[in-house]
Amino acid sequence: MGLLIGTESMAAERHVFNNSLQRNIVRVISDLHVGCHWHTEENSRALAVCLDEMADPNTCVHSLVVGGDVLEQWLVPFTEEPPNCVDLLRSGQIYPVVEKLLAISKNGVNVYYIRGNHDDELDTASLREVFGDHLIIVEGEELCFNGMRFQHGHFCDILSMPYEGAKFKRPATYYMSRLAAASGNMQDRPNPAWMDYSSLTGNKFFTYFLLLFYFKPVTPYFFKLALTTSYQKKWDVIKSEVVQLRDGNSLTLSEIVQEYSDMLFHAIERYGTLATAAMFRMSLSGNVGHWMRRSPYLVEVAGHSHVPVLRSYMRYKSLLSDGTKAPRTLPTKVIYANSGSFTGGESTYVDILLARTSHEVGWRSYLPPYLFGLEHPRDNRSFYDNYKGEALPVGLAPHTWDRSGSINDPARLTQQESGVAAGTVVPYEVRMVEWRDGGFYIRKAKRVPYRFDPTSFNRRRHPLNAYGLPTSDGWTVTKDTKARVGVPVTSALSPTVWVDPTVAHKGMDVDTAKPMAQEKAVTNAEAENQV
Repeated sequence: MGLLIGTESMAAERHVFNNSLQRNIVRVISDLHVGCHWHTEENSRALAVCLDEMADPNTCVHSLVVGGDVLEQWLVPFTEEPPNCVDLLRSGQIYPVVEKLLAISKNGVNVYYIRGNHDDELDTASLREVFGDHLIIVEGEELCFNGMRFQHGHFCDILSMPYEGAKFKRPATYYMSRLAAASGNMQDRPNPAWMDYSSLTGNKFFTYFLLLFYFKPVTPYFFKLALTTSYQKKWDVIKSEVVQLRDGNSLTLSEIVQEYSDMLFHAIERYGTLATAAMFRMSLSGNVGHWMRRSPYLVEVAGHSHVPVLRSYMRYKSLLSDGTKAPRTLPTKVIYANSGSFTGGESTYVDILLARTSHEVGWRSYLPPYLFGLEHPRDNRSFYDNYKGEALPVGLAPHTWDRSGSINDPARLTQQESGVAAGTVVPYEVRMVEWRDGGFYIRKAKRVPYRFDPTSFNRRRHPLNAYGLPTSDGWTVTKDTKARVGVPVTSALSPTVWVDPTVAHKGMDVDTAKPMAQEKAVTNAEAENQV
């Protein structure tokens, strides 16, 4: 469960600033790995272009979700002790990115920070010392608002989860990363062969694969193979190598193999065979369908695997506490996007276009109240709550169902018997954007399905929904303010269902202003000619 830390005054200031520019895009970047050999010079150029666009006062980005693994605390040669978090943030390689994030926040863009596994030691105090109050820090695994859930994704990966049975409780992949940093290994994502193999099998098949690990020599052999692959040397040569940890602690590779020999048995005992098989499958291939099919949200965005993905999953019906299937309250499909990474020369991110409904959205339209922070989805067994039935820590508020975390105007979210008021903000379209030939292009886009909008289920490929669209095709320029406003690339907004985002509100607060007479927004070329 993600918990939000921030100040009310800053939130109010951002709220007014954002609305004055009609910003309607949520951008997700993750897995930058700045400061290590995975983050190449080409990745650095792409990242600078991406961040500079959001620092522009005319940007159409409303919120930036930084999905973890921004800096690098794992890819440190194993012969060296990992650096201090604050020193790392202020280092010459990383601080330019910090400055750009500060500029984005000062530009009125909400900047959310979710920790990943490679920056899991980055505590709130260190972030506050460097960023001040310009970050909205998510204390937990996930961030949820407006029917969308954002997470790094490593808590679905059994090899990247903290292992309680180990002496220092570090994930197994931590030591693999330390060896990869020393050898210069550039393998930053799952092996393509495992990805293909995983796509042809399922979690139940992987439960049979786990039976191999009941033979005692198999698990040590597996970890020896993983460590030798990372260091690119034979086991007999490296087994006595010592990995330097914090506070003068250290472990030899032989000790590491011995400590993690029972990890899979521990996971089976805690999570069950099927869930362990799904997490092990995630470790090998990055496949997350096991969790997406049980998602209680409209859009799910993750990172971690470095494999950019945009697809839909058929949603299973929710299970009630007694194990029975609940009546369907969400669309039959959930949109899943993996934001990819800025590593290995490949640079990708995800943009989510927000739109306002032109009419009241009823609960019977498969949009339950918890999507808008009006209640807690506690009846959904697939959604776990770390603080259910317990008092929250002082100074923290549950973000998932907290109205202050919503992009919507709280006045519009007064719960009614039939639904929420017209003008409610919901995700309309999800885009995968990639860096190519010195610029960013929309690689793929998908509509978010809604029962009240039959066109969102249209399976016919729209002419604009093709690979290689310039990102400028995803926004237009308003006539009065010259500000960029996100517009769909998969299909046009229906005037009877959606409020046109290109309507000029003459400087009025978008959340409180009623739609005025529609003024057609000019295209980019027309705006340049007028200037």
